[in-house]
Amino acid sequence: MRSLSAALIAMLLSTQLANSHHSSSAIYDQSRTVTIDGIVTEFRLVNPHAMLNVDVLDDAGDRVTWSVEMSGKLSLSSLGWTDDTVSVGERVTVTGSPARSGSPRLWFTQQMVLGDGTKLLPPGSDRLEILEELRRQRARLRDGQSD
Repeated sequence: MRSLSAALIAMLLSTQLANSHHSSSAIYDQSRTVTIDGIVTEFRLVNPHAMLNVDVLDDAGDRVTWSVEMSGKLSLSSLGWTDDTVSVGERVTVTGSPARSGSPRLWFTQQMVLGDGTKLLPPGSDRLEILEELRRQRARLRDGQSD
């Protein structure tokens, strides 16, 4: 049990270090969230960042193409994403951090809802729950309790 906990902590820390090689905060305002709803025109599951283009109608009824930047192929693939997870022509709703410049760009930080209602979360959204469970396991071991 102790080695499993150590392995999970090591995995989480190494993922954090790999993801921190550069910051998205220079481009995206992570203190704000924006939700867009539209039709997928392109999805590329690539490294270093997957990209999604979504045609959205603005308040005037004009079509605006939003670029949604995501974690890379390696991170998304570990969650089961494939080239077919998001389809061109599919309606999606994406919530994330908008570009500081005001351009139609978004960093996928919250969730994506596909046309069939499937909710997709970005990598790391469950890390706090995992860390909390590891903390509880350590406390039980320390207190002599079993699972």
